Amino acid sequence: MTQNRFNIFEKVLLLYGEYVLLNLYSSAKVMERYEDCAIIRDLMKKYNIDERDDIQDWQDRKSVVEG
Repeated sequence: MTQNRFNIFEKVLLLYGEYVLLNLYSSAKVMERYEDCAIIRDLMKKYNIDERDDIQDWQDRKSVVEG
Protein backbone atom coordinates (compact mmCIF):
# COMPACT_ATOMS: atom_id res chain seq x y z
CA MET A 1 0.00 0.00 0.00
CA THR A 2 2.83 2.43 0.79
CA GLN A 3 4.41 1.81 -2.63
CA ASN A 4 1.07 2.54 -4.31
CA ARG A 5 0.82 5.86 -2.47
CA PHE A 6 4.37 6.71 -3.50
CA ASN A 7 3.57 5.94 -7.14
CA ILE A 8 0.55 8.24 -7.01
CA PHE A 9 2.59 10.98 -5.33
CA GLU A 10 5.33 10.61 -7.94
CA LYS A 11 2.83 10.91 -10.81
CA VAL A 12 1.26 14.03 -9.28
CA LEU A 13 4.66 15.58 -8.58
CA LEU A 14 5.85 15.01 -12.16
CA LEU A 15 2.58 16.20 -13.66
CA TYR A 16 2.47 19.48 -11.76
CA GLY A 17 6.23 19.95 -12.09
CA GLU A 18 5.71 19.87 -15.84
CA TYR A 19 3.04 22.57 -15.47
CA VAL A 20 5.43 24.76 -13.47
CA LEU A 21 8.26 24.35 -15.98
CA LEU A 22 5.98 25.14 -18.93
CA ASN A 23 4.78 28.32 -17.22
CA LEU A 24 8.27 29.42 -16.24
CA TYR A 25 9.58 28.77 -19.75
CA SER A 26 6.71 30.70 -21.34
CA SER A 27 7.22 33.64 -18.99
CA ALA A 28 10.97 33.70 -19.57
CA LYS A 29 10.42 33.78 -23.33
CA VAL A 30 7.97 36.69 -23.06
CA MET A 31 10.37 38.64 -20.83
CA GLU A 32 13.26 37.79 -23.18
CA ARG A 33 15.27 36.17 -20.39
CA TYR A 34 17.20 33.90 -22.71
CA GLU A 35 19.64 32.58 -20.12
CA ASP A 36 16.70 31.45 -17.98
CA CYS A 37 15.08 29.92 -21.09
CA ALA A 38 18.21 27.86 -21.70
CA ILE A 39 18.31 26.57 -18.12
CA ILE A 40 14.60 25.71 -18.10
CA ARG A 41 14.84 24.11 -21.55
CA ASP A 42 17.66 21.86 -20.28
CA LEU A 43 15.49 20.76 -17.36
CA MET A 44 12.58 20.13 -19.71
CA LYS A 45 14.78 17.97 -21.94
CA LYS A 46 15.97 16.02 -18.90
CA TYR A 47 12.36 15.12 -18.05
CA ASN A 48 11.19 14.68 -21.66
CA ILE A 49 8.96 17.75 -21.69
CA ASP A 50 8.53 19.20 -25.16
CA GLU A 51 9.33 22.93 -25.16
CA ARG A 52 6.69 23.40 -27.89
CA ASP A 53 3.96 22.25 -25.50
CA ASP A 54 1.68 24.80 -23.97
CA ILE A 55 -0.71 24.78 -21.06
CA GLN A 56 -3.52 23.38 -23.22
CA ASP A 57 -1.35 20.36 -24.06
CA TRP A 58 -0.64 19.93 -20.35
CA GLN A 59 -4.35 20.12 -19.49
CA ASP A 60 -5.12 17.47 -22.09
CA ARG A 61 -2.52 15.10 -20.56
CA LYS A 62 -3.78 15.89 -17.05
CA SER A 63 -7.31 14.94 -18.08
CA VAL A 64 -6.09 11.60 -19.42
CA VAL A 65 -4.18 10.84 -16.18
CA GLU A 66 -7.15 11.81 -13.99
CA GLY A 67 -9.69 10.00 -16.16
